[in-house]
Amino acid sequence: MLQIDTGHSRELDVDQDGSFEGVAAHGNPMSAYIYRWNVDHAEITFVNDALKADSVVLTDEGIYEASNIGDKQSKKFRLTVEGLIPER
Repeated sequence: MLQIDTGHSRELDVDQDGSFEGVAAHGNPMSAYIYRWNVDHAEITFVNDALKADSVVLTDEGIYEASNIGDKQSKKFRLTVEGLIPER
């Protein structure tokens, strides 16, 4: 069992691999995390660090929107089994 106590959390299959990951976000600017179980241990990814972004939000469509303070536009990414890739 994995307990997630970071902000707003839910279970989603964000990488579309058939297994659910735990996702969570909190703060202002937003900090986003992905939690998953890997065979015998839990793994966590701090999405902001992975995308080098000040703020990251997960949309209802499963798209991560990353932005930096002062930027006028966010960049969009989708998580796949290969990693976070730019959304076109």
